[in-house]
Amino acid sequence: MKVGVLGGTRFIGFHLVRALLARGDDVTLFSRGLTREPEPFSGTPTRVAGDRDRPGDLEAFLARGFDAIVDLSGYAPRHVTASRVGHYVFCSSSSAYAVPPPSPYTEDAPLTRAAGTYGGDKVLAEDALRASGLPVTIFRPQAVFGPHGAEQALYALRRIAAGAPVLVRPEAAGRRINPLWVGDLVAAFIAAMERPAAGVRTYNAAGPDTVDPAGFVARAATGGRTIVIDSESAAMLPHLGLPWLSHDLVADAGKLGRELGWTPLPLDEALRRTWDWARTEPVRLRFKPQRWERAAAAGRRPGPWVRRIWRLYDAARQLLP
Repeated sequence: MKVGVLGGTRFIGFHLVRALLARGDDVTLFSRGLTREPEPFSGTPTRVAGDRDRPGDLEAFLARGFDAIVDLSGYAPRHVTASRVGHYVFCSSSSAYAVPPPSPYTEDAPLTRAAGTYGGDKVLAEDALRASGLPVTIFRPQAVFGPHGAEQALYALRRIAAGAPVLVRPEAAGRRINPLWVGDLVAAFIAAMERPAAGVRTYNAAGPDTVDPAGFVARAATGGRTIVIDSESAAMLPHLGLPWLSHDLVADAGKLGRELGWTPLPLDEALRRTWDWARTEPVRLRFKPQRWERAAAAGRRPGPWVRRIWRLYDAARQLLP
């Protein structure tokens, strides 16, 4: 299959391109050429440099004639066009849904179309593709994790490996999501490409297991523990704590399984594979506990001058190898 990939050098794109090359597909990447893949591909994709903010670049790329396009970097209506494409696979986002969504939510849940927001612009891009009249498959994945893009998982794994608690912001405590293994999202893309259909199809993509922060950490490793930090620490340090949402985001991905025969990995197995990858290079699990983290975990509230000193200390320490 001749496949064009828009944005194929980072997390999801890297895994997709690697899988397509392993299948023997003819793969062409379209990107600005500013980033390289996190590790070498086993095959050699064709690379085309271009900027999708310049419409002529994208039109020239699509004119090469592809059986399928997988678009991972379209963030606005001006970025998408399905002209001269056999099948357009668009990676949207669970941020497309109005907040808070039903729990669980299906593909028919209310959407946001607030221009200038990540989710709203994704929906407007979806609308532009629907209006094209060509075969389009839209995926709305959520909480994707795995090698080279495990923000939530690595935050937890680094602390678990060091025997430190995982800090949870008060607004995130008890909030549930069903995280998705990156390989399963890639498998969904490929399943859609192998079964093109007329018109527009839309699918949620999410894992089979629903967890809150404490459940996520408990599944990541026996002995992992969480501490909910106090609201004062959370207000002063918006970056502190496990990356998590402040509302439930539980997707019903049953439609994807029924129509494309897709079965995602259990969360325990996906986390085990993430552990295996992280352990291949010790630097991935390097943990530098910040003074703020230790204070928040202990429930201490330092005075203003101490706070300033700690901020400088923590910033300097992150620069050290």
